[in-house]
Amino acid sequence: MQFPRSICLFVFALFLQSGLFSQHTSPQSNFQMVYTAYLEKDYELWIDGINGLEAAFQQSGEQDAKCLYELILAKYGLIGYHLSIEEKEVAFDMLDEAQNLAKKLLKMPAYEAQGHALLGALLGLEIGIKPYKAIYLGPKSKSHIEKATETGQGSPSAWVELGNMRYHAPGLFGGSKPEAIEAYKKAIELFDQNPTQRQHNWLYLHALAWLGKTLAETDQPEKALAIYRKALAYEPNFSWIRDELLPEVEGKL
Repeated sequence: MQFPRSICLFVFALFLQSGLFSQHTSPQSNFQMVYTAYLEKDYELWIDGINGLEAAFQQSGEQDAKCLYELILAKYGLIGYHLSIEEKEVAFDMLDEAQNLAKKLLKMPAYEAQGHALLGALLGLEIGIKPYKAIYLGPKSKSHIEKATETGQGSPSAWVELGNMRYHAPGLFGGSKPEAIEAYKKAIELFDQNPTQRQHNWLYLHALAWLGKTLAETDQPEKALAIYRKALAYEPNFSWIRDELLPEVEGKL
């Protein structure tokens, strides 16, 4: 059984610009680099952010859980990009390392929920590369993502990944667009309750975009429009919504 190709769209608003990289940049500047890359569809800048995060994590003695989380999330995005352009072998070569890093994150108590969420998401991408693995990786992916929401009820990233799973997975493995809507709403609510978690966090914009997209696909264009406007009020330069999703839903009204 093959998951829909859209499973890989999670982070496919990442494309090309350019950016300078120094191993001495701070972790925070690397977070900002990845955030800007997401906004501007800047693939090269995304790569630079990953390189910076890798260097910062090594410099921390592999003890900085926040940096490790951001590094895995960024690699997850890069894997998704390669899948979107049909470079499955490149994506598959990156998966093993990313999954091993997620397992490392699971051992860091403050980020256990995020570790489960990312490991579940990475297993989902593996199914996108090797569809025959769906029968046994599907339940494992679902289990990790549901564990993420159980152990991290206050973690917006756990609910974002639950939304992704509900949206992309077949019904057999827990797919449901109405349930995806509720999961994305929960993630956004948690982000809004703690504005510091939204700062330079592209996952917040991702949740808004996919909530709007799912609403539009379930015949709720007015609600989708409201979500897109909320996203652009927060971040006017979010090109995916500004240039693609918003005009698409406006055309339905």
